[in-house]
Amino acid sequence: MCTWCCLFFCSYEIQLESSMRRKGLGKFLLQILELIGHKTGMRKVMATVFKENTTSLDFFRTKMGYMEDPSSPNVCDPDNADTCTYVILSKLLVKPQGQQQSSNATTPSEPDNKLIPPHAPSHTST
Repeated sequence: MCTWCCLFFCSYEIQLESSMRRKGLGKFLLQILELIGHKTGMRKVMATVFKENTTSLDFFRTKMGYMEDPSSPNVCDPDNADTCTYVILSKLLVKPQGQQQSSNATTPSEPDNKLIPPHAPSHTST
């Protein structure tokens, strides 16, 4: 008897124009993505980041609590890691049995501030 698990794969790129960076928008978008994943029962969110993009790597690791995924070439094929130009990062959305999630990582159920970025344009209807 075969058992199938659900896999949701979205191949979207989230890129922010340089004038929109450092305003909380990227964090906000990822928190929404994590919330959707959490609410739909997904186990983790994954991101592929170029190694040369150190700003993005730092953002995912430090600000968002992502770690290198076991499927990343650096982990699964260390002999050829130098030839690969990217890393795969992931963040668990559910706590593994017997473990607690890192206290410095923002979880979908506990955003650090409010859900709207501090510099988001306000929309009013007339």
